[in-house]
Amino acid sequence: MLTPWSDMTIMSQMMSPGSLRRKPLDRAQRRAWRTHQKLLDASLEMFNQKGIDATSIQDITERADVGKGTFYRHFADKDEVKQELVAKAVDNLVGRLGNQTSQWASLPEAVEGLLRAHLEFFRDCPGQFAMLFQDRMLMGPHQPKPDELAGPYLKYLSQVQDRLAGLAGKAADPVRIRLFTHAIAGFISGNYSFAMVGLSEEDVRTQLEPFRRGFVAAAANYLSDDGTGTATAASPIGATNN
Repeated sequence: MLTPWSDMTIMSQMMSPGSLRRKPLDRAQRRAWRTHQKLLDASLEMFNQKGIDATSIQDITERADVGKGTFYRHFADKDEVKQELVAKAVDNLVGRLGNQTSQWASLPEAVEGLLRAHLEFFRDCPGQFAMLFQDRMLMGPHQPKPDELAGPYLKYLSQVQDRLAGLAGKAADPVRIRLFTHAIAGFISGNYSFAMVGLSEEDVRTQLEPFRRGFVAAAANYLSDDGTGTATAASPIGATNN
């Protein structure tokens, strides 16, 4: 029988850097892992449905169909759930940014590539996108980041900066990077939400193409050293670079 906190120990072991080299999980560990994931999924769903502050631990356990005691064997409190969800979502998004080519020939190409990666994240993982951006978990427009989210937030900003490295001197300015990421998230949230109300992906792409091109041009201009970036978007958002 698992003792209190033992499930949390199992989770930390399985998520540690050397976890892939460990022996296969036994039945109890696999059951604990599934329960942990069920609690995370339920939390993400409730956070997006009710808001993080309004969601109670009881809301989470009822959605996951487990008891409160089970919750506390996996998490110390709701903040710990929030931190793990944010870390997992950022890892997902950063992985997509890392898959973008670093051989862009111009700043507009880089901006477009970053926009494409964020849009894919929005399409594939709407719950994670909503938690990070629409609920302002990853970024707020005027306040510093809470200490517990500083690591994932800085990891995300660093990846964006790396994608822009060498193309615009002022792209290294943390204020510009932060405002640029706000703009990407806001553009997607404010425009591509149409995809959620019955429009086909092709219809959304066609109708929003002029706005997308304008966004890429404006963002490249903002990030350029002299503020007059040669910003013309070359390809539709659905296209891929060769």
